Amino acid sequence: MSHDEMQLEENEKNEDPGVSCTTVQLLFFGVVCCGIIAGVGCIAYFVPDRTCVNEFPATEPPVSSEAPLTEAPITEAPVPSTEEPIVSTVPPVWDGRLDPNVTTPLSYALTLQPCLGGECGEPMRFRFYGWVDIVVEVWAETSEIIMHMVDIEIVSITVKALDGDDTDLFMSWSNYKFYQYLKISTAPLMEGTNYTVSIEYIGNLQEGLAGFYRSSYTNAAGDTVWLATSQMQPTDARRALPCWDEPGFRSYFDTTIIHLDTMTALSNGKEVGTEPEAGMDGWSRTVFRTTPKMPTYLLAFVVSDFVFKEVNTTNGIRFRVYSRPEAIESAYYGLDQGDQILTYFEEYFDTPYPLKKQDMVAIPDFAAGAMENWGLILYRETALLYNEEENSESNKQRVAVVVSHELAHQWFGNLVTPEWWDDLWLNEGFASYVEYIGVNFTEPSWKMMEQFLVDDLQSVFVLDALGSSHPVKVPVNSPAEINEIFDTISYAKGASIIRMLNNILSEEIFQAGITGYLDKYSEGNANSDKLWASLNEVQDQYDVKTIMDTWTLQMGYPVITLTRTGSTLTATQQHFLIDPNTVVDNKYGDLGYLWYCQLTYAHQTDQEYDNPPFVWLNATKTVNFELSNYNDGDWFLINIKQYNYYRVNYPSETWAELATQLDNDLTQIPNENRAALIDDAFNLARSGMIEYDIAMDLTKYLNKELEYIPWEATLTVFEYIRDMFSRNAGYGDLETYMLCQIQSLYDSVGFQEKEGDTHLDIYNRVNAIRTACYYGNEDCLSKATQELSEYMADEVDERVSPNIRTQVYCYGIREGGADEWDFGLAKYIESTDSAEKSKWLFALSCSREPWILNRYLSYMLNQDVVRQQDASYVIRYTAQNYVGRALAWDYLRSNWDEIFEYFGGGSFSFSNIISDVTSQFNTEFDLEELKSFGEGRDFGSATRAYEQAIDQTEINIEWMAKNAETVATSLANSVAQLGCLSVEVIITMSKAPDNMEMEVDLVDGAKPSDGVHCTMGMLVFFGIVSVGLIAGVGLIAYYVPDRTCELQPTGSPIGGEPSTPNMLTEEPKVTEPPASPSPPDDGVWAGRLNADIMYPRSYDLQLQPCLYYECEEGMRFKFYGEVEIVIVIGESTDEIVMHMAEIEVKSIVVQAVGSEEDICVHHTNNTDYEFLIIHTKEKMSKGTDYRVTINYIGILGEGLDGFYRSSYVNADGETVWLATSQMQPTDARRALPCWDEPGFRSYFDTSIVHLKNLTALSNGIEIGEPVPYDGDGSGLVKTTFKTTPKMPTYLLAFVVSNFEYKENKTVNGVRFRVWCRPEAINTTDYALQQGVDILTYFEDYFSTPFPMQKQDMVAIPDFAAGAMENWGLILYRETALLYSEEENSATNKQRVAVVISHELAHQWFGNLVTPEWWDDLWLNEGFASYVEYLGVNFTEPSWKMLEQFVVVDPHTVFPLDALGSSHPVKVPVSSPAEINEIFDRISYGKGAAILRMLNNILGEEVFKAGLFRYLSHYSEGNANSDKLWDSLNQVQDEYDVKTIMDTWTLQMGFPLVTVERSGQTITATQKHFLIDPDTPPDDKYGDVGYLWFVQLSHTNQHKRNFDNPDIDWMNATESKTFELSGSPGDNEWFIVNIKQYNFYRVNYEETNWKSLITQLDENKDEIPPENRAALIDDAFTLARRGDIDYDIALGLTEYLAAEEDYIPWEAAINSLGYIRSMFSRNGGYGNLEKYMLCQIESLYQAVGFEDDPDDNILVQYNRVNAVSTACSYGHADCLANATRELSEYMADEEKERVSPNLRTSVYCYGIREGSSDEWDFGLKKYQESTDSAEKSKWLFALSCSNEPWILSRFLRYAFDPKIVRQQDASYVIRYTARNYVGRALAWDFLRSEWDAIFDYFGGGFFAFSSLIRETTSAFNTEFDLEELIKFGENREFGSARRTYEQAIDQTKSNIAWMERNAETVSKLLGESAGMLCPDTD
Repeated sequence: MSHDEMQLEENEKNEDPGVSCTTVQLLFFGVVCCGIIAGVGCIAYFVPDRTCVNEFPATEPPVSSEAPLTEAPITEAPVPSTEEPIVSTVPPVWDGRLDPNVTTPLSYALTLQPCLGGECGEPMRFRFYGWVDIVVEVWAETSEIIMHMVDIEIVSITVKALDGDDTDLFMSWSNYKFYQYLKISTAPLMEGTNYTVSIEYIGNLQEGLAGFYRSSYTNAAGDTVWLATSQMQPTDARRALPCWDEPGFRSYFDTTIIHLDTMTALSNGKEVGTEPEAGMDGWSRTVFRTTPKMPTYLLAFVVSDFVFKEVNTTNGIRFRVYSRPEAIESAYYGLDQGDQILTYFEEYFDTPYPLKKQDMVAIPDFAAGAMENWGLILYRETALLYNEEENSESNKQRVAVVVSHELAHQWFGNLVTPEWWDDLWLNEGFASYVEYIGVNFTEPSWKMMEQFLVDDLQSVFVLDALGSSHPVKVPVNSPAEINEIFDTISYAKGASIIRMLNNILSEEIFQAGITGYLDKYSEGNANSDKLWASLNEVQDQYDVKTIMDTWTLQMGYPVITLTRTGSTLTATQQHFLIDPNTVVDNKYGDLGYLWYCQLTYAHQTDQEYDNPPFVWLNATKTVNFELSNYNDGDWFLINIKQYNYYRVNYPSETWAELATQLDNDLTQIPNENRAALIDDAFNLARSGMIEYDIAMDLTKYLNKELEYIPWEATLTVFEYIRDMFSRNAGYGDLETYMLCQIQSLYDSVGFQEKEGDTHLDIYNRVNAIRTACYYGNEDCLSKATQELSEYMADEVDERVSPNIRTQVYCYGIREGGADEWDFGLAKYIESTDSAEKSKWLFALSCSREPWILNRYLSYMLNQDVVRQQDASYVIRYTAQNYVGRALAWDYLRSNWDEIFEYFGGGSFSFSNIISDVTSQFNTEFDLEELKSFGEGRDFGSATRAYEQAIDQTEINIEWMAKNAETVATSLANSVAQLGCLSVEVIITMSKAPDNMEMEVDLVDGAKPSDGVHCTMGMLVFFGIVSVGLIAGVGLIAYYVPDRTCELQPTGSPIGGEPSTPNMLTEEPKVTEPPASPSPPDDGVWAGRLNADIMYPRSYDLQLQPCLYYECEEGMRFKFYGEVEIVIVIGESTDEIVMHMAEIEVKSIVVQAVGSEEDICVHHTNNTDYEFLIIHTKEKMSKGTDYRVTINYIGILGEGLDGFYRSSYVNADGETVWLATSQMQPTDARRALPCWDEPGFRSYFDTSIVHLKNLTALSNGIEIGEPVPYDGDGSGLVKTTFKTTPKMPTYLLAFVVSNFEYKENKTVNGVRFRVWCRPEAINTTDYALQQGVDILTYFEDYFSTPFPMQKQDMVAIPDFAAGAMENWGLILYRETALLYSEEENSATNKQRVAVVISHELAHQWFGNLVTPEWWDDLWLNEGFASYVEYLGVNFTEPSWKMLEQFVVVDPHTVFPLDALGSSHPVKVPVSSPAEINEIFDRISYGKGAAILRMLNNILGEEVFKAGLFRYLSHYSEGNANSDKLWDSLNQVQDEYDVKTIMDTWTLQMGFPLVTVERSGQTITATQKHFLIDPDTPPDDKYGDVGYLWFVQLSHTNQHKRNFDNPDIDWMNATESKTFELSGSPGDNEWFIVNIKQYNFYRVNYEETNWKSLITQLDENKDEIPPENRAALIDDAFTLARRGDIDYDIALGLTEYLAAEEDYIPWEAAINSLGYIRSMFSRNGGYGNLEKYMLCQIESLYQAVGFEDDPDDNILVQYNRVNAVSTACSYGHADCLANATRELSEYMADEEKERVSPNLRTSVYCYGIREGSSDEWDFGLKKYQESTDSAEKSKWLFALSCSNEPWILSRFLRYAFDPKIVRQQDASYVIRYTARNYVGRALAWDFLRSEWDAIFDYFGGGFFAFSSLIRETTSAFNTEFDLEELIKFGENREFGSARRTYEQAIDQTKSNIAWMERNAETVSKLLGESAGMLCPDTD
């Protein structure tokens, strides 16, 4: 049987599915951060267009080696070795072998009747009747006969002696399924007697492509035509008949087949005749001649309507080729090749073909490529049929090679069969070698003997260099083990060592020995030793067994390492392993891993290549020999034409000399050795034996190379690097290099065929096109897409040349969209030419759209779409596409059981699936996933492939760690040396930021050193210097003992100069080890301070941050602190407990106020609770004030919390440092020891010591000018600030910077300043004006003056939150405060206004009145999130902020609050992690929504009056929700606010109000709305019955009163009945929840929904925008849950062509966004895409692509929505405009600036449609931009690439603060996760680097929730859920714990949605698109 590589195209070996970047990637300069993540390499896969027709891995790994070994030389020919091979047993032992010493079969008389339709009765459809008479020879007395049987139903059995006695000796039978045995119990059977066992049975014509099975095809009339066929090898004859199913049992077969008259039956023997079957109308009986004795695996039958072409060979053999009638004209080439090759082999083997006929049949469904059944060879159609008009040269060679392979088997395998499967290689290795000889005879111009090197030898080298390889002769027992060795080792290594042996012995001797072997064992069995004996009989020069045992009884092969001294060479051999550290699997034994090696050689002066001299290395380590006529400096070659199975490593000077020779005159070295040099060098470099520079040097000559073999070898070795770099920044350098090198070949051969092209010219063209297009050559891609486009337009006249179809189809689909892919699928399905089907099968995997690739994967097991024989290729090809890799891996894991069952555990496909899907794995995370996948799993015949995948992944990881950076640098250097980039480009790149290509090692914990820069002087002209710096040094400072308080002995000394941390290294902790108390085991947080014991009255704080070198040595990026805290003692105690974290205490003094006595004894730290505990020598008195004075040192960390450092780069390129703060919620303790809870309000007197050229800010207004500190010469000054009002610590703030400001005053005299970097000062005007106006407005709105004398707002370069409301000193992220009309968008402008309004609202809500504890956080954030709209609505009334509220807050928080894992707005929290957790959309968005609802219920004036009372009553104090409700109750008596609002604040969720109409009466019912009704709500927070006080505001079509609607109440009851006013008609609509003021959803009866749809279609303006938006949002959510049908929801959007208002469009886009997310990996995406393009067209045309800054902001928003939506769904005009604008901007950055409003879309889609050039430009702009809003746009745009390697690079940059600011880092993951190509990358990155990310941000980081939510939002399969749950096992999530739980809930909900709705919604979208936009179809 031949090993099938499913070759598709003219030398489409290693064809890749098409996902890459285009054009030349910019070279990077500067510092490359050493520690590139240990990544891994996939194997360069082997896909030859060749003879082997069974599947074997398309990807094998290259090789590696150990250090050379030396030993005394042996220079003579090999002599027999006396050393016996070491063979170990292989547990567990299989006992399923039959015993030939008891019974054996002599002959089988078999009759079969297959039932393919209803002709046998429906129960027998796809089954068959069988009758078999087996003559059994009994060799030992027995009472049982045991044979094999599987999946057969016994009807009857008789056992009778053959001597004529009619006594039935049968007694009973049983079936041993494990061993697949039929055991027949009989009366005693006598030794030496023959018996006839007659069995009648019924079998199954299965779909599994094994045994006797069914196949089908569709004929020209469109009818399905069925046939029966067979595949017995290796262990499936037992499925067709009970038999002795082992190769050692040879028997005669007499076969008869009963079949329909309309069909023809074939079997091994020639037909004796066909007659009507008696008594069965319409049936015939065909009888076949007795076969020679043969094993069961060669038995074959076909029953079909096939037709044939026939010839007779010159030796009189009838030769036929059968096929479907429609394909018979494609049979001629196979017939001609078969005729010639059969005759040639008769001559070559000097042995006649023993049968009277040879049939070859093309089967539509065939698992292998072909099967050598004696006299009846069965083929996959692509391996036999060839049509010159339709098929490529590759298809032609494939047919010739497979035919040759199978005919070779007629001698090797059939005439002589191995005794057992351990010698399978004798079959397959011989056939795999001799196939080349046969084709070389018929097609001599193809240079088949040269092709052998790249097709077989070099491909198997890779696999055989693994520690998990196996010998060619390998012990096997079970069927799974047998199937396992139908692999590359048996085939290709077997072929390679036989080729080597032929060359050693000579052709004549080899042929003579083979003839003797065939003659001696004809129609018998043999083994390897018998072959060696036959070859020894015809010559006496060599002991063949001694030589060949070293090649067959141990795995692997040697590398021969040469050293030279003068003309003397020393050759040393060692076992070559691709990973020298691999532990070799020794279960098969070895011979010391030494081989008999014939060393053939030549050198520069003596170039004898046809009959080269040689010496022997006789299974010893070393040999010395002389080079005759050698001149010093000559190069030399070993292993001439690579006949021998080893690699060669030369001295470094010889490698250089060979490279020079190739460059000077490549013809001096044969094609075969040019290929061998490249293959050896790159694999030696992989193993670490030579440097990659040596290998790269060998390829520099390639622009002169035009021969196929060297190019094929080159492309193969570079595939490994390409696979390793598929998720690595080095891919860009590889892309540039390959485009440079392939250009000359591409130009030489051209895209179109030329007259006179040879076979190998065509192969070269395919290689050139494949490579050029793959790496993004624009001319190649343009031609490919043009050809496919023309073919799609005219399928008759514009057919693509067969030889380039795969490339045209693949790259046309890759560059196209759903239309091209659907066209390809249609062609695959309708094509009747199997080779053409194969091309389309491959091309369909080339798409870059994840949803399309997932759709393709979903078809894998659907035989209505993909034939079973092709199914494995769907996943294998998809895995080769870098976009599809993760999809294929997930699909394989999630569907393993179904795949396993579909193919059967013994399928040859499994090994290839495992190999291809995992070939690119190269990270520790990949390895963990791979091992986890294998736990407790049965891999069947893929067990060895799975083990090899683990080996290969480990090798790849090591390769990445050792070589990735080096290879990338070498590639970049080579590009420069070859002149592929102009000097100008290189100079341009030298101006790029030094850190442009820096990668952070996320594995080894290295930290980038601070302040290391690469200067221009370091750059080398035309070269790239990649400096691998060992990043960062974590210095440990020593603790200076406390001189005042005695320190506990457990203190931890720290100190020293901090370095810049990366993800894996924390800042040094400057706190002592934990003391008591420790957290309790029950997990309840006990870290609250007790205000009854003591509380702080005031703080007098002095800080001195050390930003440069102004402080003593070792203090840089630290700060000195001194705080004097006056505390009030409430209860007598001898302990003072406060909060402190990451602070080094220098001294503590505790004194009663008015006393000088220090009563401090010592202090301890409890780091679990972040407590500082001060112990006093006496109890402090109740009611007495004490002064606690603490001197300390803190760290100005990079964690964006506490007192920390930030920086920016000024106009001169200098890094400027500043110190700033972020205390909320629990980080003031990092700036000073304090009572860090909101309930402790105190006065703060602050002073800051700083450099005099800097400015200090704090909450209070400055008192005078800064004064000199510590003398005038120190350069230090001290700024002192006015005492603050009483406030909690979280509002404390400081900034020390060189910032400048702009100033104004409010009408009430408050000094108002906006501060920022000097370069950005002109972007503060808008914020200043908004701030002044809004502050004044709020003073009026709250009727409460702002209590501070000043309000500063500061734009901080690095800020974790959007802003922080510190009293009097609000700190902002720059994008939230700075706005430039020329540079920033309308969105940026609104963001600035809204955030300012939010923070100023906090000056009252949060600052003036603070929640008593964080459980009422929503009082802060909910109020500010609502009132922010009021503030901006005052300053910017045209923005319709109160309308926008609906889509920004309720619509975004509804989905989260509909999860069972939501929480109430008022939620109990304790620990910092829990506190951080509730800074979420519930606290903000829902809090805002219910306050807006309450405002609407009470009325604006009452609401304001209540707020005034609340603020007045609790001014400078603390309050809670109940106190607010009480204040609101005090100003009105209509409502009990607490009763109402408790239902909204004390339980999670919201109600769904369902309304039903009966006449004018409405019945409203409420129920807790859960998006997944089957997920119960988390009850840990309690509830109030999940009933709410609901205000039912309503109007109707007759009344239409939306400004003053009717009101009814549902008072926390389940239902309410009310009347409609105005008596609307029965079909007139009504609406509940007017303008969506209330926080609930509404569901109507279908009649009302349809009335609303009609109204929208007829006149949308009758319903206000808020309700149009609400209707859409509600409807899609209700449909999502299954409450209404999706046709209702979609019906509400059909009017959108007439919609021009922003709010409804925003709601529609968001609502459909969920479907988009669900369909992102689903075939339904195509219909969604059509629908959205249809719907958005009118808006896109109305607003246009060009921006008009004079438009109203909502018009601008509509334009942004239209452009982003149109572009995202592939709108051609939109994408053309976006790419054009970016291109123009790249060409001229000054004149062609993009409109600010459209920049995000232009940047994003320009990068998405572009290449690495666009991405590198974007990265450069991100880094050099000083405008934060602009940086944000570029940051997002960088996530838009469709290239996985670029997105992986982006993810790596996220945590290098020299590339991405820490405040932006989380967005890199979040944005990448939104990109459907990047989703899997982001998820893998998050999981693999979680601990590092957690350390980088700290567990309380606000962004953790967003990271989890956005990375998992599209999860919608059970596999996603399993992975998500597994991710959470024993993992610390910090503030993201609740979000993680919500992600699980959301995933479950998504899964349920997909099951219920996916198919329906897809269909509806398609129908709607067809109806609304019929032209789009």
